[in-house]
Amino acid sequence: MKIDQWTKFVSSVGDDSASLTIVRSGDTQQIIALAKSKGFDFTAEDIADLSAGDRSGSLSDDALDAVSGAFGSHFRM
Repeated sequence: MKIDQWTKFVSSVGDDSASLTIVRSGDTQQIIALAKSKGFDFTAEDIADLSAGDRSGSLSDDALDAVSGAFGSHFRM
């Protein structure tokens, strides 16, 4: 998957806490279902590629912040 598709997906989630909980959970099937409901077509392999560096199998808050354009912890004051 191209990172721009993931970025658009995360942007579409916005501040919806239920959707953010799903994305942060790392539950591949729930993420795929949520993405599909928003018009995106991700595979389990796409999700695995995104979380490859994370041993828990989920994206960290900092990774989500970086993808979504937020500052992330390394820029917090």
